Amino acid sequence: MGATVSAFIALSLEPPLVLVSLDRESRTGAAIVESGAFVVHFVNAATVALARRFATRSDDKFEGLRSGMTRSGLPILLDLETRLICTLHAEHSGGDHKIFVGHVDKADIPPVPSPSVAWCDRQFWQLIALPEKAS
Repeated sequence: MGATVSAFIALSLEPPLVLVSLDRESRTGAAIVESGAFVVHFVNAATVALARRFATRSDDKFEGLRSGMTRSGLPILLDLETRLICTLHAEHSGGDHKIFVGHVDKADIPPVPSPSVAWCDRQFWQLIALPEKAS
């Protein structure tokens, strides 16, 4: 199971918590509840096609992709190096969605990560760091 989420939030630094929101009927949400864990992958400009693929209702979104498993048996996409491996900390109702709070157990971040992208105004935008204002 896998899904592209439009709502992801870094919720807390101590403890390290993140929040994702999925449609109440999502099969991925059901898999998160069943396994008690999930992985968040971050796409970049070169891998936006993966985000589009995982936004579909396809039965096997991992077919033909370079994938592997975490030690606990969660699927990971090997072409996406930036990922958070989480255990389910809490689940909440959010209207027609479910809100999943994950405790970040491991963060895989390459030494020089590619700039991530975000979905906004019906398209992907590449995120860049703005220079800090000089004092």
